[in-house]
Amino acid sequence: MKKLVLIILCVVGMYTVQGQEKMQFTFLGGYEHFKSDSFNKTAGYGFGYDFKYYFYNKIYAVTNFHLGIYNDFIPRTAASDIGDVDFSMHWKVREYKIGAGLGVDLLRLNEHKIYTQTTLGLSKIKQTEPIVYSYHPTVEVGVSNKYDLRYSMSASLGYDYRINKSIGIGLDYTGWWIYGIAYRSTCNAIVSFFF
Repeated sequence: MKKLVLIILCVVGMYTVQGQEKMQFTFLGGYEHFKSDSFNKTAGYGFGYDFKYYFYNKIYAVTNFHLGIYNDFIPRTAASDIGDVDFSMHWKVREYKIGAGLGVDLLRLNEHKIYTQTTLGLSKIKQTEPIVYSYHPTVEVGVSNKYDLRYSMSASLGYDYRINKSIGIGLDYTGWWIYGIAYRSTCNAIVSFFF
């Protein structure tokens, strides 16, 4: 019953703003920079979405979700009692970031738009790090899982090019500050749908 009520409210809400071009739904994906001393590399990737609702001319409310993914694999060789042993170490990070905030279109010129936005929200982080328990008589490797839930803030600067009345493409740079953990930067390609 709750799902039915939610769907009806969504349809009614969409119907009331239909044709006014007050909403924009954007899919985004691209490079994400993970900075950590324990990782071999810092390149990852991410994807997510933005939902914008224009309530006054160039000013809009925005909600966003972003998933950051980082994997690293390091082959190792260790001397043990049975001779040299090859093994590998895996690092993994999954960051789920969600937020709500405000944005403004800085420049609108025909099909071109430059915008900036900022959100406040939460980040859930799952980090898996390898642990070497023993080298003798053989190599024993395990993993340690760490979980964090932190406040986060994002700031974005982006460019949209409107292909036609309902579809646009563009680029987006977003910086995520995760309280007490790190700063992440992302560079994304975006596809937008206008309602």
